[in-house]
Amino acid sequence: MQVWRSMSPPSEVRRFGWMVMDAEGILWLHSRELGYMAVDMASGRYIGLIELPPSLADATLLEVGTDYVLGRVRGTDEVELVVVHELARTPEG
Repeated sequence: MQVWRSMSPPSEVRRFGWMVMDAEGILWLHSRELGYMAVDMASGRYIGLIELPPSLADATLLEVGTDYVLGRVRGTDEVELVVVHELARTPEG
């Protein structure tokens, strides 16, 4: 499976700041009000909100693999950092 890098949404999608497709075919949509939401692209079904660690709260997600999240954050000294976090997927319930 291919992971798409973060990209701007089409102009008609105004509610979301940006989106990224993960390695499992799940579309991650970012909303300033709600955070990250997941949509199954195969069925078009809304899955739910995605919980990320606080260190990624203001991150720009660059890539989402099967077991990792790669994000760009700004450190306390205003230097941009690229961080990798483990991704634990839970079964739908």
